[in-house]
Amino acid sequence: MDANKCMKYVKILAASIMLVISVVMIVNIHFKKASFNLSRIIDSEEMDDLILTIYYTDAFLLTSVPLNVDYLISIADKIIVDGCDLKEYIDLFKQINGSHYQPAVLKTDMDIRVYYVLESKKNGKLFDVAMWGSYNWLSELFDAATGYRFDVSIFNNDTVYVNGIEVRDNAVFYRAILPFFPEDEIEAEIMKKILQQMGNG
Repeated sequence: MDANKCMKYVKILAASIMLVISVVMIVNIHFKKASFNLSRIIDSEEMDDLILTIYYTDAFLLTSVPLNVDYLISIADKIIVDGCDLKEYIDLFKQINGSHYQPAVLKTDMDIRVYYVLESKKNGKLFDVAMWGSYNWLSELFDAATGYRFDVSIFNNDTVYVNGIEVRDNAVFYRAILPFFPEDEIEAEIMKKILQQMGNG
């Protein structure tokens, strides 16, 4: 087999693998998003039992490795909102549902700067969001292997992790926590990043 035919088969194989990965991820998220309804989950809880905890750090903090959730929690600033203070804004969370589970076609690595979790004193974790997915090296790998460059939206690296599932960014995930940041944080880099992402979403 000559070199040209060999390269052709490699490109076809790479394209096939990427297609299979994409289909599996989309199907997996389709079933999970259809059953997700945060409003129903919240309504089944007593407001006084709910606690929102927000962990955050500098959006442009340089680290030797990408930050996962556990690492972020160990270094982050923290905001705790109890059910009494959460009640006024709970409808922002109730707006989040399965329709916001738009799949990130290819997975990225976590590089988290904001993480928030809504918990119940009785039932534990109800919902969590980790922001953001890091640069998507898979798109570059695909480009290098096949020589084809797809629309960048297919390899969108503006992603968040909702209940552990990587989905495309959406402003609804930011609106839920924005009221709880103290005023002196509004000009901080993390808030600039959040406001920018809300505009994109």
